[in-house]
Amino acid sequence: MTASVPSSPNDSRRHTGPGSWLLTVLSAAGALLALAALAVILRPQHSTNVVLNNAERHFLHEHPYLRVGIDREFVPLQFTDANGKARGFSVDYLNLLGVNIGANFEFVGDTWENLPGRLERGEIDLIADMTPTPERQKRFAFTEPVSSHTTHIYVPTHIVEVENLDDLAGRKVGVPAGTALADVVSRHGGFAVIPYRGAAQGLSGLTNGDFDAVVDYTFAFRHTLFKTETQGFKEVGQPVTREDGCLAVTRNNSVLLSILDKGILSIREEQKLSIERKWVGAITHTDSIRHLLQTHAAWLALAAAAVAGIALWNLFLQIGIRRRIADAKSNEARFTAIYANSHDAILILRNMLVVDANPTTQRLLDMSRKELEGQRMTSVIPGIPEAGPYSRQVAQDHYRRAAAGHPQSFEWRLNRPDEKPLDLEIDLHSFHTDEGSFVVAQMRDITSRKRAERELRKQRALLRQLFENSPLAVVMVDTDVNVLDANGAFEELFQFSRSDVQGQHLDSLIVSPELMGEASSFNASIRTGGTVQHETMRRRRDGADVHVAIAASPIMFEGNYIGSYCIYADITDRKIAERQLTHMAFYDRLTGLPNRSMLLDRLTQAISHATADPHYAFALLYLDLDRFKVINDSLGHSTGDLVIEATAGRLRDTLPNVDTISRVAGDEFAVLLTGSITADVAAQAARGIQLALRRPLTVGGHVIQTSAGVGVVMGPQPHASAEFMLRDAEIALYRAKERGLGGLETFTPQMHTQAMHVLEMEADLRRAVEQREFVMHYQPIIDLDTKHLAGFEALIRWEHPTRGLISPGDFIQTAEETGLIIPIGQQVLEMSLRRLADWRKRFPAHDDMFMSINLSARQFTLHDLDERIRATAEAANAPLGAVKLEITESVVMENALSAARQLARLKRLGVSLSVDDFGTGYSSLSYLYDFPVDTIKVDRSFVTRIGAGDEKSKIVHAIIQMAHALNMNVIAEGVELPAQAELLGTLGCDLAQGYLYARPLTSVQAEALIVRMASTSSTLRTSATG
Repeated sequence: MTASVPSSPNDSRRHTGPGSWLLTVLSAAGALLALAALAVILRPQHSTNVVLNNAERHFLHEHPYLRVGIDREFVPLQFTDANGKARGFSVDYLNLLGVNIGANFEFVGDTWENLPGRLERGEIDLIADMTPTPERQKRFAFTEPVSSHTTHIYVPTHIVEVENLDDLAGRKVGVPAGTALADVVSRHGGFAVIPYRGAAQGLSGLTNGDFDAVVDYTFAFRHTLFKTETQGFKEVGQPVTREDGCLAVTRNNSVLLSILDKGILSIREEQKLSIERKWVGAITHTDSIRHLLQTHAAWLALAAAAVAGIALWNLFLQIGIRRRIADAKSNEARFTAIYANSHDAILILRNMLVVDANPTTQRLLDMSRKELEGQRMTSVIPGIPEAGPYSRQVAQDHYRRAAAGHPQSFEWRLNRPDEKPLDLEIDLHSFHTDEGSFVVAQMRDITSRKRAERELRKQRALLRQLFENSPLAVVMVDTDVNVLDANGAFEELFQFSRSDVQGQHLDSLIVSPELMGEASSFNASIRTGGTVQHETMRRRRDGADVHVAIAASPIMFEGNYIGSYCIYADITDRKIAERQLTHMAFYDRLTGLPNRSMLLDRLTQAISHATADPHYAFALLYLDLDRFKVINDSLGHSTGDLVIEATAGRLRDTLPNVDTISRVAGDEFAVLLTGSITADVAAQAARGIQLALRRPLTVGGHVIQTSAGVGVVMGPQPHASAEFMLRDAEIALYRAKERGLGGLETFTPQMHTQAMHVLEMEADLRRAVEQREFVMHYQPIIDLDTKHLAGFEALIRWEHPTRGLISPGDFIQTAEETGLIIPIGQQVLEMSLRRLADWRKRFPAHDDMFMSINLSARQFTLHDLDERIRATAEAANAPLGAVKLEITESVVMENALSAARQLARLKRLGVSLSVDDFGTGYSSLSYLYDFPVDTIKVDRSFVTRIGAGDEKSKIVHAIIQMAHALNMNVIAEGVELPAQAELLGTLGCDLAQGYLYARPLTSVQAEALIVRMASTSSTLRTSATG
């Protein structure tokens, strides 16, 4: 490639003929006429009288006030003053526009983030001055531009290394919230973006150190700096963005969009500039070519002539340069050796036009020398943007300064199509020949270097951010453990400022005197090159100690130890939690007493002591409150908790010298008596506890009477363990509970045998439920007046596969204790109701018979008992009116309030309710009156002893009269003699059952009885005895 050397322009003029002059003149004249014509064509006829079509006029008629959303903090473009009045450039502009289109605007101030949503919801009609980004164009329609905005970076004046967004890596950068600018800056990445509202807040954040830099709209931030007279900040680099501001409406509001566009075109440029000067002072608007052509047609014609002359002059220069190069062959070889073979790309420019380019430039730009010659400098640079640090304007500014004799050296980012961008270092120098002035551009590829620098800055920024933003306290020390730096978390944890600790020995700051030895050992360990971790105490500035976990690592450089990083995690809360967990693991939360785990531990210690010392003896007392469930159910669990707390207090007061008083579970407590404890001492302590607990408690406004059953086990037992002793104490307690309220029992080996029997019984019962081994027997109930069959009482039996038929007295209690009574009771309901439905259907003569079914205590407490009975009756097709449910007095009176609610639910089903074993326990006229009971069953203990004139007869007679007075009927149980039946009839008893009539019968036997009674007019007694 041969380099071209500029030649004298005079040489080229000597070879220019008349034809060239004529062609040049004609070209200039043509250009002049074209520009003048274009100016005339594009020049609008401004008129304040906007012509609207019928639809547009109708729209304004229907919308006399158009609601305009404005940013209430975007000074001076748009804002609301202290009185709430809308002000600013946009407000004045829209008021002028409203005059031209005949519309009234109502301005609605809000935060910028809220305005788009309000426009979409129809709360406003348009938004003033929104940039039409691609994302926003999907949501809104935009008018012609009403303003144009540039944005810049602003930093404190002492910062010199920031020129563009790349230089902000690792810093905190403030941006106006919700703006298109915020989107641009956020997408750039590499630094923390913090939104703020309004330039005043941005300046405040910059002043207070909340931001390292802000990127804001130029006129807004300059206005704020000027108004506040703030010093110490500067505007750096080229504009970051250039944006058009438009009016935004909803996408379906094309009529309003058309009206606004017409109004915008009606506003003259001088009117717009007048408004801008009012708010900004200097004119910041950049005129468009269209506007220049529209407003300065005449001047453009003259300018066109001047441009034509310049073009002609440039033509002469180019011809002269080429001729001069041709005449300078003697210098060409030396110049080519340097120029053509340089690793740097070299461009020779004149008036910003490419005169020549070396091969490296051609390869760099992927253009031949011929393609490059005559091109404008900015035209050959691919992907040059219109704004930013690498914009066309920046390139032209560098060129002009170099051409004026001021060498330029700067860096440039070259964006190549379909390739990675290149970083260049460019030197511009001017030189002069007899042909004129030139500029040589020498470009070096520094992409690898810049990439390495960026990566290094990135790593430094990441490390700095990791250091500064770590939630853990981090301090860096030198080889003598003097502090080099500390992060904010360290300042917060130990209450020292960074300036306080820098240069100080770390141990003198945060190590208490008693831990200096441990700290010295720690420091010696990290100097060996390893990572050390441990937990210890460190002291804050205020003298308070904190638990910390320390991880320390040495800092190595070229194999040498140069310092350490020490990381501190505050584990004080964890240590407190560990102590709390330890306490919770061994102590009861409600009472503060030792729990079961602690009791077992101390019981184990007592057994070990007794094993080593034959004179040592101890006793374990196990107790629980009688009828505590009633307290919970009637007064609530919060009251129950208060009772538990009060019980714990009474135990402490009663046994002040006993170390181990434990709450084992629920309302169960244990007391461990140690020393030389005899059975008498243990019994005396148990009776003292029972006496103390019998005193009434006043809790939550309620006076509560309590008592406790106590089981005692003496230790040590042969081959005893803590778990076995606790088990034996529980067995003794359950035996005490069987005796009634306030019982006391001492464990014997026979109790364990009985407990094992119960355990075996439970296993058998579970199998029986699964295998449905239960059957029903039926005892007839006779009408004493007619001597006819009235119904049956269903009685359960267990057909054990090896033990044969088992009566309920042998298994019901175990079923109740284990909860198996629930599924057993359900089977009883199913079998009894199916049998009732079957008999009433098959024996029409007895279709009025009823079936009496016993409900267990646990069954009676089921919250869905009524629904279970209803569903079972429906499944069996049995009428609920023929069902009589029997509940014992003790079950009803255990919790009268709860029982009343349950009885009411059952009564609503339509069943009859019967109180069984009346007179044996809690007989009370009160509950008979309050409860919806239909039948009273007089207990057999009264029936077997009645005789004419004796006391029992009087009691039975009183019961019958009382029942009848309350509209209840009476069934007498256990009738075995005719005289008893006759006397009961005389006393007015309604029904009777007992061996006089029949023992409980199998279903086959019961059916035979029904048939026999239906086929004979004889009484049941005659049939039974015959």
